[in-house]
Amino acid sequence: MKNTILNLLQNGNLNFERLQKLSEIEPQTLATIIDELMDEELVFLNTEKKYEVIKENYLIGTLEKTSKGSCYVVADGKKIYITTNALHTALKHDLVVVEEKYNGHGEIKGILKRKNNQHVFEYKE
Repeated sequence: MKNTILNLLQNGNLNFERLQKLSEIEPQTLATIIDELMDEELVFLNTEKKYEVIKENYLIGTLEKTSKGSCYVVADGKKIYITTNALHTALKHDLVVVEEKYNGHGEIKGILKRKNNQHVFEYKE
């Protein structure tokens, strides 16, 4: 079944509903397969909320932040700087998929694993 999902995604990025319709796999089973593919770092949920196969030119690494607020990802021994408009909801210590664009700068393409699933916010009126 994993190969079926990978083959469908090779033809283009798909959201969960479309992937389920094309594969004809039960939603719970499909969710388990997708989780396994994400754990194996073969597939990720991109910024458009569609599943995508990790391409050869994509790198996987952990998002870090300096004390001055600059963000970067260390992947395959490279330090790739990420501007704030290229973070796409990624937070410090998330495992991310990044595409290097130019001169050591890149863009977050999606998030593989969140470091922290709970966040505390303070609302002031």
